[in-house]
Amino acid sequence: MKSLKADPDYESAKAGGLDAAARLVLRCTDVDFLEKASQEFGRDVVYVSVHAEEAQGKNKIPLALAKHLSIETGAGLDLDIVQSNRAYHTGAKPMERLLARAEFAGEVQPGKRYVLVDDVTTMGSTLADLASYIQAQGGRDSRITGVDQCYARADNGAC
Repeated sequence: MKSLKADPDYESAKAGGLDAAARLVLRCTDVDFLEKASQEFGRDVVYVSVHAEEAQGKNKIPLALAKHLSIETGAGLDLDIVQSNRAYHTGAKPMERLLARAEFAGEVQPGKRYVLVDDVTTMGSTLADLASYIQAQGGRDSRITGVDQCYARADNGAC
């Protein structure tokens, strides 16, 4: 399987390089990936990315993917919901991830359907915390997508 971490722009994007993140996302998302997202989520959703503070900077991969999906599918994009603490989950062990919970702040549109976007889903704890926040604020039907899903399809000729 092709590795996301082997992408030439991965380190820069993970450290906060938006241009590097955009290049990584464009290389990864083919027409089939975008069509699947459009069919699965529709246009009446809001893409919201995990704005995580990593040890090396603010990871821009989720934001780049959320923007790209929003533009290509005609769906909404949320830039207000952000992670309000530093959980440092990258490279953390499972128990460390469960103990260092991600917290979020920002306005949620009550009744709106959200699609949660991250770069990698390891245990899902950050996304679970984001989904919980959105649902507690009145958002609904949180679904998940990420760059790692595209890279996982590389064995089948995608990406």
